[in-house]
Amino acid sequence: MSDEGANEWEENYNAVAERRCNMEGQESTAVEIRDWLLKQGLAEAQIRQEFLQVNEEGVCRAKAEIKELDVKVALELEQAALLASLPASGHELDKIIRYEASLDRQLYKAINQLERLQRRRKGETLPVPIVLEEN
Repeated sequence: MSDEGANEWEENYNAVAERRCNMEGQESTAVEIRDWLLKQGLAEAQIRQEFLQVNEEGVCRAKAEIKELDVKVALELEQAALLASLPASGHELDKIIRYEASLDRQLYKAINQLERLQRRRKGETLPVPIVLEEN
């Protein structure tokens, strides 16, 4: 491998050196690390195999990080969509709350009327309804 090619792979050489011989933290050029690995008894083919393993590990880490980021982005998009669906001002939110309360009252009124009709169909005699709820 030429010196130029070795310099292009400096990061891989550092990773291989860290894996093989705990050279972590030492500043060396790719050529120095390559020469050191060769002196340690590794052949060019073994160094290339180590490169492949280092790159494969890097790809696996990148894929795992991508999966984590995909989940995070999906949650952020869902959160943004939910926030966008909220009214912009408190005045609009108050209107919605009043509208919902009005719908609740109408629902309970309809349920009460339905229950009275069902009881009348069964033949019960019912007194005039007394409404205790405030409108």
